[in-house]
Amino acid sequence: MCTQPLSEKLTLQLTKLQLPRITHPVIHRKQLLGQLTSSKQHVLIVAPAGYGKTTIVTQWLNTSYARQQIAWFSIDTTDNNTSMFLNYLIAALEQDHIDHVEARLQAYWELFNHPQTILSVVINDLMKSDDVEKVLVLDDYHLINDNNADIHKLVQQLLNTAIPQLKLVILSRTAPPYSIAKIRAENRLRELRFEDLLFTREEVHKYFYARLNLTLSDTQLDALNQFTEGWGVGLAMVALRMMNTNDIDAFIQQCAGTEKSIADYLLSEIFDQQSEKVQQFLVQTSLLNHFQGDLCDAVLERHDSYALLTRLENMGLLVIPLDTQRRWYRYHHFFRDFLRERLAQADDTWLQLMHRRASHWFAENANNNPESISAALYHAQKADQHLLLNTLQRFGTWLLKHGHQQLIIDYLTPFSIKKLGEYPTLLTHYLWALLGAGEMAHLRRVIDTSLSFIPRHMQGNALAIRAEIEPDWHQRRDFCLEALTLLDDDDLIARCMAQGNLARIAFFADGKTEHAIQILTRMVALYEQVQVMKLWAFTLDCLIAVRRHHGTLLEAEALCHHAIEVCEQHNYISLSCAFYSQLGKILYEQNRLPEAIDILAHCRQICDKHININ
Repeated sequence: MCTQPLSEKLTLQLTKLQLPRITHPVIHRKQLLGQLTSSKQHVLIVAPAGYGKTTIVTQWLNTSYARQQIAWFSIDTTDNNTSMFLNYLIAALEQDHIDHVEARLQAYWELFNHPQTILSVVINDLMKSDDVEKVLVLDDYHLINDNNADIHKLVQQLLNTAIPQLKLVILSRTAPPYSIAKIRAENRLRELRFEDLLFTREEVHKYFYARLNLTLSDTQLDALNQFTEGWGVGLAMVALRMMNTNDIDAFIQQCAGTEKSIADYLLSEIFDQQSEKVQQFLVQTSLLNHFQGDLCDAVLERHDSYALLTRLENMGLLVIPLDTQRRWYRYHHFFRDFLRERLAQADDTWLQLMHRRASHWFAENANNNPESISAALYHAQKADQHLLLNTLQRFGTWLLKHGHQQLIIDYLTPFSIKKLGEYPTLLTHYLWALLGAGEMAHLRRVIDTSLSFIPRHMQGNALAIRAEIEPDWHQRRDFCLEALTLLDDDDLIARCMAQGNLARIAFFADGKTEHAIQILTRMVALYEQVQVMKLWAFTLDCLIAVRRHHGTLLEAEALCHHAIEVCEQHNYISLSCAFYSQLGKILYEQNRLPEAIDILAHCRQICDKHININ
């Protein structure tokens, strides 16, 4: 059994799993919907921003599938962490059991601990299930970095495995950085590009009638079609501008005669129509990637933001709600970029103050929400270096425990090791994050560089971590012994890591099994005492394995019974399954076959009932 010692509990932002809401009238695009409906399996839609990828897929799903058949995952830049990406992917597929999904995910990592293995288990469960077809949508897939090979391998695994119960839909601004030739040749992929998403002349006519109850003449229709070239967001901006236009012909002629790009021209027209008060609010709030009334009030020191946001949405002013309660919003990407060009003209001191207020608001209202913590860090970075480091220091332990070590790495890597040495706790967080992310070469350089100037207790942490990645047994032993002399008594995780390495050295290198058992026994008791249950389970599993190897099976059996009792007291269902499995093997090795069969059958019943894992 492998666990993730640095990640005590998984946390998910469930709004990323919600099917987007369509906030304006849509037309039935028969030809395009027909292509999606007739698709035999997977769908890949690649087009730049504003071509209506999300809208057409949402419309198709709403008209063709029941809600429980739809699995939606809105990707953002924080999902470049492989384990986080996989957690959200699985959670999307498990939305009809969302109350139990975090326990299920925890069980997957405890039992398998490798992304591709976990995905294989999920695929097998899908193929064995009697459920109706599910559609899994990966929206904004272009936000996954091209060089993120681990995540792209997972998606390729889904694409290349013929799963009758699953249709995968990928929406992206750029083509995925891997070959799709195999599934294309097998006729298992429907591909749509930007030219497929363009509105036809007839659809443009229907759009303006649905949006404005306006019937365009052939001349008007031809002019608008030529101006927008069937670009979805361009049509939306034209409609928005037309709402306050008395002379439609004059406006259309003006559009046709402009030398500006369609986006620049229409956005300028829409913006100029607003009052000075609204213009100021739009520009200032574009500083925020997503926003709500209380946040805007705090940043701008006003008291009417909620009412103003509601008004902007009702006006159709390219403000997009992010949740069903309509509390959180964002601007359309084009509109946000347009507004930020004007924001860039503001005084730097004022901008830093706004970012500081935003960071403070997100930090104070984080409530263990990873998206809010990420926003607090983003705005802190924009404000000043000192605020960023203090914010990371505040949330570092939480980020490590909940599997968000990549955030720590991304924000701290640009700093010099000397600078991080001024924040001892933060440098320790950085070392643990690098260890958890498997960045061993960089971790080794950071530790070797920092040992000469960091405080004594930090040296103990650094040496305990350095021992973990040292291949030479003798050097590893020296690191562990020195770490134990430097560490504070209450620095339990680092002390136990060093002790665990000494136990491995005693068992594998020195052949001193009894000594290894003594060390592991002390560690298990200590972890159980301080309730660090993931490390307790990992260490106890090691102790049971050593006992089995040593031939002391009765002692190993007693440890399993104790472990199962503790797990059931604390409702750690997935951990208890692992120890039941160990117990079954031990009984089998003692030739107590009926008991082994009973235990393993009981283990399977628990797995089937609680976590659906065999």
